[in-house]
Parts: sequence; C-alpha cells; structure tokens
Amino acid sequence: MALDRDNQIVCAVKCQMEKQGILEKDRVDVKKSNELTKHLDEETRDVMARLIEMCVRITNEQRSHLTKTQYKCSFFAYGFLLCLTEKMRANCPDKYWKSGKVF
Repeated sequence: MALDRDNQIVCAVKCQMEKQGILEKDRVDVKKSNELTKHLDEETRDVMARLIEMCVRITNEQRSHLTKTQYKCSFFAYGFLLCLTEKMRANCPDKYWKSGKVF
C-alpha cells in the first residue's frame, strides 16, 4: 500500500516537471528551470541557479540508480527535487530564516 502512495508522489513530480517544461526524458532543462525563478529577488535567483546546476550534476551522476527503481515512474525527477530541497535548506539566504520555534 505504501508503495502505491509513493508511486503516486514520484509520478506526480515527474509529470509536473514535464508539464512545466523543465524535464524531458529524464533530462533537466537548466534554462527553463532558471526561468521559473525570475519572480525571485536577484540574490535568491543566483543561489537557485547555482543549486540547479549542482543538483543537475548530482542527479546525472546518480542517473543509473535513480532510473532503475521499483517505482512505476523514473525516480530521476524526484531525486532532483530532493536535491534542490536539501541544498536550498542548507544555502537559503539569511533573510528567509525566521528565528523561534517551528511549533
């Protein structure tokens, strides 16, 4: 049952990235990915551009592992999203951090 839910998530991420035009045949379009950040301030756009490049490199290095899984869809897009999430959390501009308790 959990794998079905996981399949839905992995496939939804792949589908959404394809619809946005940033993923085609498990290849991330860096230029289109950067276009999606145009509404952000310059500092954040610069950070995102660097992280997008980094995560493309990392996911390409892990391609054989990310595309051969038990999931119905390739895990590549989800792996790219996980990378971006992790790297953004580690490199988020200070102005976006809030002090205090989460809950």
